[in-house]
Order: sequence, then C-alpha cells, then structure tokens
Amino acid sequence: MKKRLLSFIIVLCVAFGQTALLSSAASYEVQSRGMIHFDMAFDTLTLINNERKASGAKALVMDKTLMNTALQRAAELSVVFSHKRPDGRSCFDGFSYAGSAAENIAYGFGSANDVYKAWKSSDGHHTNYINKAYTRTGLGCMYINGTYYWAQVFDNSSSITEFKKQSNYKATKAVPVTEEIFKSYAPASLPTVSEISYDSYADTTVKWTASTNTNGYRVYRYDTTTRLEKVVATMDEPASLSYLDSGVKGGWTVQYRIRPYKKTGDITAWGSYSKSRSALIKPKVPSFVESSATANSVYLKWTKTNCDGFRLLVLNPNTGKYKLVAVTDKNTNSYTVTGLSPNTEYSFYVRTFYLPAKTYIYSAYSEPCTVRTSGSAAKISSEFFDMLEDDQAEEAA
Repeated sequence: MKKRLLSFIIVLCVAFGQTALLSSAASYEVQSRGMIHFDMAFDTLTLINNERKASGAKALVMDKTLMNTALQRAAELSVVFSHKRPDGRSCFDGFSYAGSAAENIAYGFGSANDVYKAWKSSDGHHTNYINKAYTRTGLGCMYINGTYYWAQVFDNSSSITEFKKQSNYKATKAVPVTEEIFKSYAPASLPTVSEISYDSYADTTVKWTASTNTNGYRVYRYDTTTRLEKVVATMDEPASLSYLDSGVKGGWTVQYRIRPYKKTGDITAWGSYSKSRSALIKPKVPSFVESSATANSVYLKWTKTNCDGFRLLVLNPNTGKYKLVAVTDKNTNSYTVTGLSPNTEYSFYVRTFYLPAKTYIYSAYSEPCTVRTSGSAAKISSEFFDMLEDDQAEEAA
C-alpha cells in the first residue's frame, strides 16, 4: 500500500498566534464517505502520550473541538493530500484554534503503530507531537477509497472538552473544494424535467432527460400547498429517467426538479439542480353510466373516481349556462333530479373536485347525458332552472 507523510517536502505546518476563522463560504463541495477509526486514533495517542510522559511532557488530551477538526481534515486529505485545504485555504483557516497550533498528516499507514513510527522518524512531525507547550489534540483516522487518512492537530488552549472514545462508524463529510476540483468530480451536464403526468389516484410520474457522466439522480418535489420541498427519490442507475411519486395528493400544485450526482469511489459530487417544472393535479373527469326518467324526474349514475366530491349540473337551454343541481360526497355517485317538466329533454353534466386547503380544484365537464322525461309534450318551464344557482366553477374547467 502506498504511504506518505508529506515529509519529503514541507512536512510541518505550524501557526503562531490566533488562527483565522472562516472568512467566506465555499461555493463548491464534494462529499467524502468513509469509516472513522476511533480505535486506531486512540491507540496512536496512547503511544504518543507514553513517549511524552517519558520525556517529561504532560499527556495530550483528546479534545472534542479538535477531534472534529481532525476528522474534517482527514476527509479533506482523501481529495487533496496537502496542508492546503481543497478549497485553497490554509489548513488552519476555518477552524478554531487557541494560541499556537500545528498539524501532522499522513496516508496509507494501516495501524496505529505504523503511523506513530513514521511520525516519530520525521523530525517535523515528532517536534509537533512531543512539544510540551501543546495541551490538547484531535486525531482523525478515516478509511476512504481503500486508504487510511490521518490528521492530528494540536494547540495550547487551556479550555479543553475531553472527547471520549467511541465505536467506529461510517460518516459522510462535506469537503469544500475549488471550482476546478469540483468539475473534475461533478456530472458534466444538467438534466431537464421533460414531463409530468398523473393518474386518477394522483400518482404522479415525472420524467427527465439524461445527464452525461452521471451515476444517478435525486428527485425533489415542492408542494405549493404545504410550501415544503423534500427528496422523494434517489435513483442509483444513470439509465433511470423517471419516477412514480405516490405521495402526491389531489389538488396539489407540485414542482419537480432533478439533481444529478457522480461517484468516484467514496467521493460524491452533486451537480446543480435542473430547472423546476410544475403541474396542477386535477381530478379525472367522470362519465355517466346509467340514466332513467319519469315524467318529472331523472335518475343518473356516473363512474366513481378518486376525488373529494362531485358536482351534478344541467345546461339551461335558454341561457347556455350550467346550473348546479347537486353536490355529493366522494362516495355518492348517483342522484335523482326531481321537479322536471314532462316530455322534456335535459342535458346533464358531472365533474369532480379536490378540496385541498379549502380551495376547490375542478375537473373538466363530463360528456353530456341527454335524457327526455316521459309524459305528454309540454313547453319547457324556466321554473326548474330558476331554482338552481349558476355553476360558479364554470370558468375553472
């Protein structure tokens, strides 16, 4: 296994005085995922502290703040092995140190004893960990892409919060990088949301175009009713260019956008988001399936569909306007209309609606069901139509 301390060039990175804090947010990042080896880190510190004790120095204390710093640096070393961070900043920039500080780094050493002996044999690294002025440390060891990455940081702060040894676990670290590094890891192009369709149960299918140099996609859905965006799917195959979203409710206006990603071993780079595309999830249009008539009434039945209710309408031939006959709940798909004139032709329509957040979302009108009542011929009376209100939702079809 290849091993390196960086000791063959500038092995030592020491800062005196208060270290600068993060000055600007990074515009680009990749994610590095690996196993954190607390066991090996603490074993290494035991070896170092044994040597410090023999030399008359006090033991270094594993500090919570510096442990977080060391783990972040270990992850960064998997992207760029340098005392310069992958976004171009100094290894001290962006972290909280007190007084003087130092950093030792290495990779490829597969045990606590190996990395300890390597640092001990390097004057710069040895000077850092044996320095009596240092009081606290953080020592991060992460196994990423088949390699162990090591970072140990020190300072002489009197404010110490001891970090207790934990079980090893896998973790993902966000690593700020330069634009040039990001482009070397990221997908080469963006997808486009090409189609949104849905069925009678509001199950919604979103489709998008392929992105080049990509391992997969993440699907985001924003609902204008709840005003929340969430990840609804992560597609781990580059050939997967559609997703069936069963979490949509009728009446929602949904917006989808897609984000591609590329994996290089344990390093993941997320591309930019596609432009969003939206759709209003309307209920499906029902259709009449049965009708019968007497001299003064008509019985109507229509198909059931996923909705919150139905509106039954009749067309007033005198005005050309739809008049509302009845509103039924989603489980009632039949109705008997009374008060009609004998031997008269009526044209009925039905439409469905969703009612999210107290706002009606209507389907289009069904095809008409034209029925003639029985009995002797009579002049069409306006009395029946006068009793009914206009369909206020007529323009919402």
